[in-house]
Amino acid sequence: MFPYQKICVLFFLIPFSVIIAKGQRVSLSNKSEVSILTCGPGEETYSSFGHTAIEIYDPATNFHKVYNFGTFNFDTPNFYLKFIRGSLKYYVSVNEFDRFLISYIREKRTVYKQVLNLDDIQVNNIYRLLNESCKPRNRFYTYDFLFNNCTTKVRDILDQGLKGNITYDSSFVDPNYSYRDYINDHLPKGALETIGINIVFGEETNEAPSFQNYSFLPDNFSKALSFAKIGENRLVKQTKILIEQPDHLKRNNNYIFLFMAILVVLVSSILEYRKILNIIWLDLLFFFLCGLSGLVLLFLWFFTSHHPTYNNFDLLWLNPLHFVYMLALYKKNNSQFVYYYSLVNSIILFILLLSYLFFLNQDFGVLVLMVIVQVRFIGHNILNFKSWRTSLQ
Repeated sequence: MFPYQKICVLFFLIPFSVIIAKGQRVSLSNKSEVSILTCGPGEETYSSFGHTAIEIYDPATNFHKVYNFGTFNFDTPNFYLKFIRGSLKYYVSVNEFDRFLISYIREKRTVYKQVLNLDDIQVNNIYRLLNESCKPRNRFYTYDFLFNNCTTKVRDILDQGLKGNITYDSSFVDPNYSYRDYINDHLPKGALETIGINIVFGEETNEAPSFQNYSFLPDNFSKALSFAKIGENRLVKQTKILIEQPDHLKRNNNYIFLFMAILVVLVSSILEYRKILNIIWLDLLFFFLCGLSGLVLLFLWFFTSHHPTYNNFDLLWLNPLHFVYMLALYKKNNSQFVYYYSLVNSIILFILLLSYLFFLNQDFGVLVLMVIVQVRFIGHNILNFKSWRTSLQ
């Protein structure tokens, strides 16, 4: 290349170098801070578990950004199919701090930050890793609710940037508390969405997480940081409340409505037995929904990447065979099949209820729903046993 050509190339590249430098600084000043932002739950179910982000603030240059690993694009081709199957790519986005905060003010969600006690080298290490994660080859990742989410990504950046120098104190963690327990702490008791979420989660969520995985939820991670040390010093040197809002979690106990449902089903079954009431259409709808739920559980287990939905024992009482049972109830001409199907499922439900109560772990609202199904199976078992015996005489 001739000298004048090199000069032309040099002048051509300089403007682009300036643009890149403005968008992504090579290093931060010695006044810079790294903070962990923990956002409280919102009113919608999808925001029940909160959010985690990293704030980088350099007052010397007025550089103030938030790195957010919980972003996804609604315009992604086949968005809903990928979301359902667990193959939707999430990515890291970078926002101005003020814009980030305004969005949470609009959603009326609490936000507080933990300023980390780091030196210049550590701050720049984290900053470098964050910028590295923004590159196209690193930006996208496959989301996993338990093991690879907006909080665990922040945790991993922190651990990697501080090169394993964080000392965590795990003494405050209950070793018997399971993933399901932590999840249910963020859901309204006895609500339909709580029952649905607990039904779709499988056996893996009944395990107690290791301390590393304890930080899968934002407030868990925040608590772990508050007990952590770096060297001889506390990792968190200051905690600030940026937005304070009321708790969105509905603390009202909805179990009373579930017990009322049991009572209604029990009374209706007694009236049906005495031939005062006919509730066949309610049964058809009820077992149709149970069979449909079984199809959903099968799909989540065998055809998606949602690991928390695998090995789901609820398929033992919510299964697609209920469609056949529903047709037998409708036709009213196969009392022997209905009797034996009801008997077998009553036994399965009884064993599963005992297992959930004493050995496994399941939400109380789900247990109430199982009792309702059990009452209807027992009711049909009694009614069809009488019909079957009458037909044999």
